Amino acid sequence: MKTKDRILSILREADGAVVSGEDLAERCGVSRTAVWKAVSALRSDGYVLEAGTNRGYRLVREGESLDASLIERRAASLCSTASLCGAAQGSRTDFSGKVRVFGVTDSTNSEAKKALSGAAFVHTADGSLSAEGRALHGSAFFAETQTAGRGRLGRPFYSPSHTGLYVSLVYVPAGGVHEPALLTASAAVGVCRALSRVYGVDARIKWVNDVFLHGKKICGILTEGVSNFETGIIEAAVVGIGVNIAESGDGFPDQIARVAGTVLPSAGDEPAAASGGLRRNELAAALVYEVMRALDESGGYAAESATAERTAVDTGASVNPVMREYRERSLFTGGQELTVFPLAGDASSGYAARFVSIDDGARLIVELPDGTRRALGSGEVTLRSARVAQ
Repeated sequence: MKTKDRILSILREADGAVVSGEDLAERCGVSRTAVWKAVSALRSDGYVLEAGTNRGYRLVREGESLDASLIERRAASLCSTASLCGAAQGSRTDFSGKVRVFGVTDSTNSEAKKALSGAAFVHTADGSLSAEGRALHGSAFFAETQTAGRGRLGRPFYSPSHTGLYVSLVYVPAGGVHEPALLTASAAVGVCRALSRVYGVDARIKWVNDVFLHGKKICGILTEGVSNFETGIIEAAVVGIGVNIAESGDGFPDQIARVAGTVLPSAGDEPAAASGGLRRNELAAALVYEVMRALDESGGYAAESATAERTAVDTGASVNPVMREYRERSLFTGGQELTVFPLAGDASSGYAARFVSIDDGARLIVELPDGTRRALGSGEVTLRSARVAQ
């Protein structure tokens, strides 16, 4: 372990108390000069350390660089019930040792899929999780920046360093993945919960995979499956999430500048960073916890969604509480005029319709001008009165 990492660990253990430079030097087996250099390096990483002559050092605020051990500890601290966390739960999530942070990578989804491809098998013959499946379930792959981050339809995802959060979560449910669209929708609910927990904001979901705040897209979600061609089962899913926390110094590229937004308002980025920072590690832990919680909550209802669909659309009731919350957070409301593109990326496929609801299978229910209703499992939608871009 590097000296600066050892010193950081000691200061964290002190829980806000002052630790003398002499004590730090002795416990790390280094000179006082080495301690000073390590403290300077930590400050360069964004950690706020208070120092006093003849007193020592105190950790005032965590840095903005992503820290795997800190994310794991914070995620674990959010696990207050055995229904979500703990290896004994089988398919449930245990976050210990499951967070990886890359400085630079092409895509966090690619890193997650590499990890899955290295497993001999993630399910046993009866459909339960193998030891490898349990080890991979709930794994989180973060990156400070991505060189080839991607969204739906292979679109590039802008991933500037240190101002956003880019993570891919591995989800390996017992029996495999049965409704991929439901995973994406559930992950969107988890993202909204995490943003509310950390920043107190009320984000909205644009069907099916985008999260909006104040009319701007602040988060995109890309879910990809890993299939077993022999059984025909989607054995695992990789849920990629990209959140724009603050605007980078270069701003957004021209092609997305009109629609892209940030969690922290542009005018308030510097004050927010000065008073409390971007809180990236805090959000990282909340995302890992809340998204996996939403996936686990929703997973038990996947087989029931076909039956729940009629109830959800006709009466507003819902068997799946996660999808009930999804509807409550929907950017669209009843009766809004939409342009529907059933073939995503094909502008010529668009037609006019009216928003009705979203069922428990995460399908968009729309009504055509002649009163006919359609249920869409994929595609893209924009508001006709005030276009909401992708």
